[in-house]
Amino acid sequence: MSASSGSRWPGADGIVVVPVERPWHPDAGDPALRAERQPDGSLAGLAYSCPTALVAAHGDGQPWVAVGLAELVSTLGRLGVPRVLVDGHPLGGSGEDAEPERL
Repeated sequence: MSASSGSRWPGADGIVVVPVERPWHPDAGDPALRAERQPDGSLAGLAYSCPTALVAAHGDGQPWVAVGLAELVSTLGRLGVPRVLVDGHPLGGSGEDAEPERL
């Protein structure tokens, strides 16, 4: 997985910011992505539309990387994490065209 820069809701560029376990540097290999158990017992990866939303949810000290949403969904799926929440909302689909499902 490669990190990239950007901070808009995934649509035009498909980039989201995701919390990671520790600060990341490109020479360090893949970032350690976080998944959290949801109230229903399932695991979900967390992603945010911009750094401000991530900081609001996790605080200033939370390390993060920017990645493509489609790549994030694919990577987490291979790791056994079946869902990704963007700004706290489940995706309505997968990949770059995914919009958050508003309940």
